[in-house]
Amino acid sequence: LTGTIPSELGQLDRMIILALDSNRLTGSIPSSFGNLDAVIFLLLSDNDLTGQMPAEVCSLLSLGNLVVATADCIVEVECHCCRFCL
Repeated sequence: LTGTIPSELGQLDRMIILALDSNRLTGSIPSSFGNLDAVIFLLLSDNDLTGQMPAEVCSLLSLGNLVVATADCIVEVECHCCRFCL
């Protein structure tokens, strides 16, 4: 996959695993990902994503059942709420 992450993916509210790792994705993570109430794993590593993890996604993390994997939480995507950095 190349380009930006479509915000429409945030409408997949029954998605359990969203694996977008090892692609050529650019831009930021859509705030619509905060709608992914059922997601357990959000895999984003090995892309060219920039910016910060949306607060909406961080609020899902507070539920205690989501692992977000990014290649580098400081450099690639600034994420104060990520639990797992590869």
